[in-house]
Amino acid sequence: MEGRGHAPRRYARPAENLDVVWRKPFQGPWSLGTHLIATTSPSAVQEIDPATGATSRLFAPNVHPLPGLSTDAPFIGAEAGPWVTAVDPKTERALWRVRCNDMEETHCDVKGGLAGDIAVFAGTLSYRTPDWSIGLFAVDVRKGKEIWRVRTDLEDAMSLKMTSDGERAYVFCWSRVLAFDIATGKRAWERRLGRREANPSRGTQLVAGLGVVVFWESYEAVHIADAATGRELVTIPWRGFVGDLVLRDGVLYVVPMWGNGPEAIAAFDAVSGRALWRHEDANRWAVPPALVDDDTIYVRRADDTTLALNDHGTEVVALDRATGALVWKRPLGRTNAIALVPSSDGPPTLVVEAMGRETIAFARAERPEKPVSVTISGVVRAEELTPMTLAGLRVKVGDAIATTDTAGRFTARVTAAGAVEVKLMDLPVINPKPVAPVVSEATFVNVDRLSEAYSADVIVHEVKPWPRD
Repeated sequence: MEGRGHAPRRYARPAENLDVVWRKPFQGPWSLGTHLIATTSPSAVQEIDPATGATSRLFAPNVHPLPGLSTDAPFIGAEAGPWVTAVDPKTERALWRVRCNDMEETHCDVKGGLAGDIAVFAGTLSYRTPDWSIGLFAVDVRKGKEIWRVRTDLEDAMSLKMTSDGERAYVFCWSRVLAFDIATGKRAWERRLGRREANPSRGTQLVAGLGVVVFWESYEAVHIADAATGRELVTIPWRGFVGDLVLRDGVLYVVPMWGNGPEAIAAFDAVSGRALWRHEDANRWAVPPALVDDDTIYVRRADDTTLALNDHGTEVVALDRATGALVWKRPLGRTNAIALVPSSDGPPTLVVEAMGRETIAFARAERPEKPVSVTISGVVRAEELTPMTLAGLRVKVGDAIATTDTAGRFTARVTAAGAVEVKLMDLPVINPKPVAPVVSEATFVNVDRLSEAYSADVIVHEVKPWPRD
């Protein structure tokens, strides 16, 4: 027995044609159904037009998103205090609110999942009782009424994973997988894995669908189990960390994270476990989340294991869902967030947070993006140091070499697409000579066809006791 089918539907324009459509000074983009939300100032979260980047309105300022819930009909999030709240995304009118814990001022520490008209939440429900803390509860989304609430003996809300399908809700915590009936909250089954390990706080190590539930046993294997009974169907050996498990159209995608050696992204039949493809790139490490549309899987990656461990990517790539082939890559220098915003009549918009508190949106164009000729200017600055001179320093800008003037200014003309590295090749002479070594980190500029001129400053400083973020 195998999954329903592996041939993805193809969009008219391929992922190879992804090109920049807008760039804005936003942070933390995330998708909510067909809506794009981002932080546009220190105190404003606004809805963004995915096609143009235009801001429309403040979005549900008193309700924050919950992990696992991305529905916009209605938007369900956590209100200040112990409340889960549903909000109409058009009017921002509160539709209902349900208490999640037994404290008066403690925010909800729960994950969510949606199964039809029932939303299920799992996490810390009690801070007052001595013998339990973590449980689950379910809410009828249409009526805003709590259906059931159950306690468990699970013990770690931070590493708790939760998902649901049309019949059951599943939680995964410290090598235990529990299933609960969606309609009644009655426990259906439990699995205990061989070695007791905490789940990573990041990523998705538990998914369900197609009559199976899939979970990762730390450093051992990916397990495909029967959703109704928990009975093992297939065991896929997997010694590394799993960052994301993704189920789509009968295929299970396994995306790693936190590796210190070669990593592979792989696809398997979701029911039989048959290997479909495997993609491996040297010196690249995946960073959650992995995102999927009809024909492509998008992965944020880092070119350094320490960056990946700290949730920082340096590029975003697109892999063909049918073959695993690399079809598009965008170097970004640094990327801390990624979102995929669905469209009603075509491929989704890929939105990425880049360096310099900037968000860049990509859409599929008529033809692939081409490198553009741009000017990059900047200044070499000494931080808390007194250089004898800033003149004559060489600055490598992409493939070009520029030389600074007496004020430390430099200008270079380069042809590129994506991140261009700007790196100081010569350190200035400092007087008096500092005790600690003097260094200068490379910076990056993201260039595209939307502008012909860019700026990038290079900072020279002493080595600090703690590394910069």
